[in-house]
Amino acid sequence: MPHNLKYNPSFKNFVWNLILIAIISVIFNYSLSIHSKFIISSFCILLLSQVSKWSLWVTTIIFSLIALIFPITLNFGIPTKAHLLNTAHTTFQETLEFIFMVLSAKSCLMLLLALVLLSLYLKNGLQTLNMRKNLPKKKYYRYIRMALLLLTLVLAYKCYPPKILVDTYINLSWVKQENNTFAQNMKKPTDVIITKNKKKFKNVVVIIGESTVSDYLQVMGYPHATTPNLQKLNGHFYKNFISAAPYTNHALYRTLNNCPDKHNYQMNNNLVNIANQAGFATYYFAAEPGDDINMSYSSISKYNAGNLPQSPELGKISLANPYRDDTPVLNYVRLALSDHEENRMILLHMMGHHPRVCKRLRGYPNDFKELRHENMPGGWELNCYLAVTKKLDSFIADIHTQLKKLNDPYALFYLSDHGLVFDMNSKGGAFIHHGTEYKSNYRVPYIVLSSDIHEHKIFENYVSGFDFLPNLLYYLGIETNIIKSKSIQEIMTDNPADIVIFDGNVLRPYVSLKDSQIVY
Repeated sequence: MPHNLKYNPSFKNFVWNLILIAIISVIFNYSLSIHSKFIISSFCILLLSQVSKWSLWVTTIIFSLIALIFPITLNFGIPTKAHLLNTAHTTFQETLEFIFMVLSAKSCLMLLLALVLLSLYLKNGLQTLNMRKNLPKKKYYRYIRMALLLLTLVLAYKCYPPKILVDTYINLSWVKQENNTFAQNMKKPTDVIITKNKKKFKNVVVIIGESTVSDYLQVMGYPHATTPNLQKLNGHFYKNFISAAPYTNHALYRTLNNCPDKHNYQMNNNLVNIANQAGFATYYFAAEPGDDINMSYSSISKYNAGNLPQSPELGKISLANPYRDDTPVLNYVRLALSDHEENRMILLHMMGHHPRVCKRLRGYPNDFKELRHENMPGGWELNCYLAVTKKLDSFIADIHTQLKKLNDPYALFYLSDHGLVFDMNSKGGAFIHHGTEYKSNYRVPYIVLSSDIHEHKIFENYVSGFDFLPNLLYYLGIETNIIKSKSIQEIMTDNPADIVIFDGNVLRPYVSLKDSQIVY
């Protein structure tokens, strides 16, 4: 007489596993921020994998590996080619900072919960298989099992979550190819020939900011006093300068190099090569050690981030400090400006508003501690962001003062590599972070202060980051054979639909991005 199903331990294990599989599927769908239809694919893969021990083990290991990226996916979604390329060019210290940023209590809890449930899933699956092995098997049982295993493999290749590993492998191959192209480009001699050089300025400083969103600068309309110095200076301030891309490497490759089709950049035809030809002694300083990824070291004619001058009176930049400070870089700017050169171009890359922004203050006073942002759980992060913006204001003002004291024609340009998103609905707890889908990831300030600008003017027009190099050449009075210099009037537009960005994968219209709320 057959056992009642209610008392069949194999059946009870099976039901318990169905419940576990359903819970695991929901957790993965939520944590990976993927379409709800993939709950079904997760459920089917986990269920079908129980036809054999090896498929059960393999599936458990794959899902466990994917669970390890929950802290990333909860904040940024599934890693793309853009993420991987950016990671490939990231320093070890930046990687550590990124890990600490995404390891919130919530993301760690979701990771731990997933791993515990997967271990229970494996344990119960093995128990069920052990109970089944003594049951009589039909002659076609083997074929059914093989068919189910094949179906599991197809689902794992085509559907998330396992498809993440397939996509990652494909994307890593792309990153390798991209890096090879990058290295080959760097070795090519420049194609640029200067056809006209007015030599308008003796001293030129180009400051590349980090993660600065124009919405939070007082000089561009923000109500709090984040830029008291810039408020008083003559200059042209462009509020809607749209970065070419949302990550440092993608953006600067397309900003500091010739990029005629907005996609294929020419590393051999870069700003530094042109400046050298134009008779500038070129300098490159940054608070970030090893920050040579955005232009050719060999092109810098004087000093660069890896060849800093040794001088006892200079404050040293601590390469061992995990939260490097921009302020000591000012000492190297003073040194460069005192160098015995007829014309100088100094390029700076700041740590600026890099995520974990409170660590960027490095003793600079935070005048915004009393602000309360009730609609933003991470409001204290915004207070630090505003304080770092004020620190940036002091940084620019200091360099501007140095330039004016020399009584020589000068030009100072500031732009940020990209912006950030202020995410009040962050699943993972990182309320200020990088991203690709919001306009604030791309909307950054572009500031021009020069000895021949005698007005303080704010521009609301839109300017593309792809046009920065042609515009800079126009300001400097330089014309070349392959890069057409363009005045600001030529590149400004009142219509944001004219602007395109590279989101790390494809070119897309700026207007297709989502709006993000400005927090006051």
